[in-house]
Amino acid sequence: MLEENYQIPFSSLEISTIYNQLNSYGFIENNFIKEEKQKIKSYLDSHIRPYICADSSYPSNPIELSNELDKILRNGEVSSEKEVIAIMAPHIDFRLGELTHKVYSPAFNLIKNCNPDLVVIIGTAHYKSSDYFMFTNKLYSTPLGVVETDFDIQSKISEKLNGKITYDEMAHYPEHSLEYHIVLLQHILKGKEFKILPILSGSLFNETNNKTLPNEVDEYSKQINAIKGVINESNKKVLFLASGDLAHIGRRFGDEFDASEQFDELNNEDKILINHLSKINKEAFFQEISKNNDKRRICGLSPFYAMLNLINPNSSKVLGYNLWDDTSTKTAVSFCSIAYFN
Repeated sequence: MLEENYQIPFSSLEISTIYNQLNSYGFIENNFIKEEKQKIKSYLDSHIRPYICADSSYPSNPIELSNELDKILRNGEVSSEKEVIAIMAPHIDFRLGELTHKVYSPAFNLIKNCNPDLVVIIGTAHYKSSDYFMFTNKLYSTPLGVVETDFDIQSKISEKLNGKITYDEMAHYPEHSLEYHIVLLQHILKGKEFKILPILSGSLFNETNNKTLPNEVDEYSKQINAIKGVINESNKKVLFLASGDLAHIGRRFGDEFDASEQFDELNNEDKILINHLSKINKEAFFQEISKNNDKRRICGLSPFYAMLNLINPNSSKVLGYNLWDDTSTKTAVSFCSIAYFN
């Protein structure tokens, strides 16, 4: 039929390639696509967002998972007499072992004595960006149980925005950036009652390209101020978590060089960014990234910038930094953790 319609001879390999491409994008109505559509429909009809990283990034068995999280948390502990109010931590895969555990561990160990009413979790939106901030009308589940979303807080944010709040369930559906933090949070605060405000932070592509601070964009300013206003007016004891990594460089990310060729340069660039974050200088952090149009693909840009808008700490402490060198694909990802105190 293709040859008849287009008068172009297609080989069986070419036809197979075209079919596979169409199939991968969901244009072929087969059993797999029907099953995926049913999964999505069931998800949208449910009041719970199911966990998606179990049996890939961490065990689905609750006992095995708790043991795994204990193993992660044994990799470093920082004591502080100050009250921690916020942490920045990565969302890089737990399976990468000690090099990631050493960065996760001090951050989450710091919050084990916290007793928050509300945990505001802001994560990178990797798969879908429909607004600066994307909320959910669902509870979050992990193998450790279901954690409640604070719908009252969300409702009040919506009121401040005259109803112009974005609920994007399909952005939350495949996203791991919040899930990693939530499962650690459930484990470290086991037995304590708290609710979460899970927020996915959308792309700042236009702002980095235009060299415009997000806070100078009217719509961004309205949304972040509404979130901050409602949280401050709630009189709740609030803990903030920001989930993001730093640079993504190398062949797999589209660079025309092996990541290892630029490790020294990357380390110096990351030190500058971490310094801005530790000094609570969101403007300098953003400007450092935007001056090169985010060439290092800093996926923590949106959540880190947002969280620094929401907190007013007296001090901070850099807890960890590392880099994953994926030699098989000649790429690398860097990441850090930072705590903020009253």
